[in-house]
Order: sequence, then C-alpha cells, then structure tokens
Amino acid sequence: MNCKLLIIIHYVKLITLNYIYFFIYLFVNNSLLLAKLDDSTNREASYNVRYEGKIKSKEDVEKKKSILQSIGEFLLGKEQKQLMKPYAILADDSSNIVVLDQGLESLVKIDMLNSHFEYLDNDTGINFPSLVGITKINNQTIAFTDSRLNKIYIYDLKKNKVKAFNDFELSQPTGIAYSAKDKQFWVVETAKHRVLILNEQGQIVRAIGIRGSSPGEFNFPTNICIDKTGKVYIVDAMNFRVQIYSLDGEFISTFGQQGDASGYFASPKGIATDTFGHIFIVDAMYHSVQVFNEKGDYLYCFGKQGRNDGEFWLPTGIYINNDNHIYVTDSYNSRIQVFRLLLRN
Repeated sequence: MNCKLLIIIHYVKLITLNYIYFFIYLFVNNSLLLAKLDDSTNREASYNVRYEGKIKSKEDVEKKKSILQSIGEFLLGKEQKQLMKPYAILADDSSNIVVLDQGLESLVKIDMLNSHFEYLDNDTGINFPSLVGITKINNQTIAFTDSRLNKIYIYDLKKNKVKAFNDFELSQPTGIAYSAKDKQFWVVETAKHRVLILNEQGQIVRAIGIRGSSPGEFNFPTNICIDKTGKVYIVDAMNFRVQIYSLDGEFISTFGQQGDASGYFASPKGIATDTFGHIFIVDAMYHSVQVFNEKGDYLYCFGKQGRNDGEFWLPTGIYINNDNHIYVTDSYNSRIQVFRLLLRN
C-alpha cells in the first residue's frame, strides 16, 4: 500500500472520528437530561431529571407585551422586579408559586399562567428578616416561619392577609410542614434542637427531641417535609443526617452521615419527596441535589457549582409537586430553577 493511500485512509478515519465526537457533543450539550440513575447495580427503575427553565425576574414570567405596555414602559420607565436571595418555595400544580426571599425580606407570588410576578403587599407592613420554612395548608392558605421574629405566620393568598399564628415565642423556628390528615403543624425549633407538633389553635400537642446524636435526638435541625404516606422527614443538619418519624411522633429510622462524596452530607438544607417515594435533599456546600430511596440508599444527584442552566450556587430549598416538577431555590444565583423527573423506559 503506497504512502498516499495510507495518508488518505488516516484522514478519513480522523474525519469520521471527529464527526462522531461532534454529534456526541451536540447530544450531550443540547440534551435537557441532566441526571440519571448512576448506580448500574441498583435494581430500581431509572429516572432522568430534565431541566425545564428558570425564573429570576418579572420578565421571565411575562408573556409577550402589548404595544401599549411597551409604550408605557418607555414613557414611565420599566418596573424592576426580581428575586434576590430565594430561600424556600412552594408550588401547586397550576403553576402558582410562592417564594420566601431573604434578600427582599418578603414573599414573592408568581402566577405562570397569568404572567404575574409580585411582591407580598400585606396589610401589616412587616418586613420578614429571616424567612425559612413554608408549607401549604389549603389552596388558599399557607404558613411560613421567620427565625428571627420567632413566629409562624398564616398567609391568605386571595385576601392578601397575614397574621401571626403563635402567641408564644418560639426559639428560632425554621422548617414547617402541615399534616392535613391530623390538622397539625410540625415546626422545627432549631435553637432548642427539637420539633414541635401544634394543633390548628397554635397549642403544643407534643415536643420531640433533645440535643444529641442518638436516634430521636437532634443537633440544629432545620428543614422538614411530610410525604403522601404520612412519613415525616427531618433534616438533622449538624448530625448530617435525616430522621424519619410517623405522624404519631414515633421514631422510625435515620440515614446519612458527614462526608465529601456522593451519598454523604456537608450542608443539608431543603428536603422533598417525589411521587415514587424518593427523598430529595439540597446540599448547599455540594451545590447539588442528592436523591435517596425510602431506605436511605443513595441513588443519584444532579447539579454542580456554577451559574449556567442546571448549575447551582449555594442552593437551599426544594419543592416537588404532584406532576414531579422539581423547584429549587438557587439562592446565590438569585433564581429558581425548574426540573422535571421522568421515568426511563
């Protein structure tokens, strides 16, 4: 075989390989699938997490402006409304979103269907310096906590009315969850290393936990959620674990430990569960969301440190609705990111 033919064959191979690499690059970088089950030995079904978009300001939820709106903005100036430091989030299945924004010291209401983005304009004039936890009571009412004001607040979304729920002072209330079955509130009292169960009148039904590291004890717990089966998940932050309870307040199990690898925790924050019973935990220091099964076995994670789509900078809160849309408060990127969990065939 002569030299010219060898050179031609070499370049044909090189061009072919380059095309293969190019199409692989296009597929990877243009695909919206950010994560999949990364343990091939796990026998559970596989899932993909697909990036769907982000919300940073009023412009991200507005539909195309009319000519009159555009002229009005030109003459009167453009109204600047945007997120600053979103910490926690609640979203229903009709695209109504409520965000606790620590930077704004206020709540932000977002209606994706009707293109509304508005700050809470409540009748009390209160600024909320340390918004942390939020939970849904019904379609019209939510509850949220402020860990510096040491109170739980009830917010009527339709009437735009806010009122304090507890008439006694809590010690740094953070995470909050509502059980519609028992009509009870579970609130994390971080400074006292415990969780309180309150009835709808704001009276204490039960207190769970003392400071410690044994099962049933806490070390600066923070966030909490209740899944559709009635299990209660509590982020025991400085014990670097999650503790699971029944609605009766009985300890069930715990999982997690401190570490710098997948499946371990460095700074666990928000927690939520999907319709498959999997547990999603935001880790601010890892700039990612880790996913575990009901037993606490690590499945996969998505996200990394950065400012691009699908990347995070000190994320904090998470909420998953019944359609398995995942909402993450990407705090230091001043935005919400939205994902969709899909079952792989």
